[in-house]
Amino acid sequence: MVVMALPVSGAAECSQCHGAWIDKVSSKSTLHTPFISGECSGCHLDHGDSGELVLVLDGTDLCLKCHDNPDREFREHLSGENGCLPCHDPHSSEEKNLTVKSFDELCMLCHGKIVKASYVHQAITYNGCQECHTPHGSALGKMLKEESDQICSGCHSILSEEERPHSALLKRSCASCHDPHSSTQYSLLKQEYRSDLYPGPYEEEKYSLCFSCHDSFLVTGKDLSDTGFRNGSVNLHTVHVLGKVRFTGEGLTVKGKSRSCANCHDPHGSVQAFSLKRYFECTETMCRTITFFPEPDGGRCLTACHERASYTRQGG
Repeated sequence: MVVMALPVSGAAECSQCHGAWIDKVSSKSTLHTPFISGECSGCHLDHGDSGELVLVLDGTDLCLKCHDNPDREFREHLSGENGCLPCHDPHSSEEKNLTVKSFDELCMLCHGKIVKASYVHQAITYNGCQECHTPHGSALGKMLKEESDQICSGCHSILSEEERPHSALLKRSCASCHDPHSSTQYSLLKQEYRSDLYPGPYEEEKYSLCFSCHDSFLVTGKDLSDTGFRNGSVNLHTVHVLGKVRFTGEGLTVKGKSRSCANCHDPHGSVQAFSLKRYFECTETMCRTITFFPEPDGGRCLTACHERASYTRQGG
């Protein structure tokens, strides 16, 4: 088959066979400039009466003949052999930028599974995927506009290094604990994290997020090496989280209430050592406080939960 480029005036020849189709797609609100100008030859070669579609160039090479992609030298959005066509209509569309669907519907065609959980990031529901991602290419992974923590700090307050952020933030990122798209857990957490005051009897699964980095022996361990938060051989995490054991006058043993990690620790960080909260259980008029005084062999705690208390790893 012999093919040849059509001059601009050749658009009239195209309409002899494709006139009805041209009229139909021309009625949409957004039209590709070469199409509305009748420049069919910008993309197509004359196929004669063979009925075959013949393009000037293949895939993205055809589109980039006119459209500049400033991120092309970086990570490109996977386009496959069909180039830009999975997302854009080359002739006309009811959507801006000639997308085949609205922008967020378009993303969901391939990425729909990431927002199927019960809690969805408001950045997606209110502003769409473009709030964090660029659709064509990026120097960063996952087509991000900026480094992930920079994106998070655009909407969320993040502690500075002077404010002692959680080491997970310093060494890794917000995504260590949070899913940026959706989750079955509140606050888009990746695993379960009980933040209620009294979460019921201790179960390791209730703190699976914490234990994805921290050893559960911090809470349940009985060896001196399991935790530095101990008074002699008594693991004080055990006392707080599993409940303090008391002996009544009748010789009965009573276990106190189990408390969550979130009672004392701020998961994002704190000006106090060990990410200990300064304020908790705040109401409109007041907050309870925790004031911790580190000591070389332990520490002292002044809190609304109990009387002033101290501990030393040597005991006593």
